[in-house]
Amino acid sequence: MASLTGGAAAMEMEVHVFLAMDALLAFKKDVVENKAWKTSGEVGEALLKSGMPTFIDYLKEAKETGKVKLYACEATMTLLGLSKDELDDVVDEVIGLIGFFEVAAGGQLITL
Repeated sequence: MASLTGGAAAMEMEVHVFLAMDALLAFKKDVVENKAWKTSGEVGEALLKSGMPTFIDYLKEAKETGKVKLYACEATMTLLGLSKDELDDVVDEVIGLIGFFEVAAGGQLITL
């Protein structure tokens, strides 16, 4: 997701990312600060051990274009009892699914 976002931002495309369910947990401040992400498989483990920039680093760089916004799913936040303050600053706002569709209206939707 971070590479797609970065590539689109480099091409000066507007990008809106909706973070929901377990994906949202990767954006909690404590998880980001401790690089305590759940990984799946050898590639994820190798990336964490490599010292390469993280997906958070890539997203922050992409956001510097001013054309990238990240939204936390309001329903997931409620379900998990999270507040916006508990999320990394890379997340711009909390929004419901319908609100996200309104923001993304007319654009291309890609899900992972």
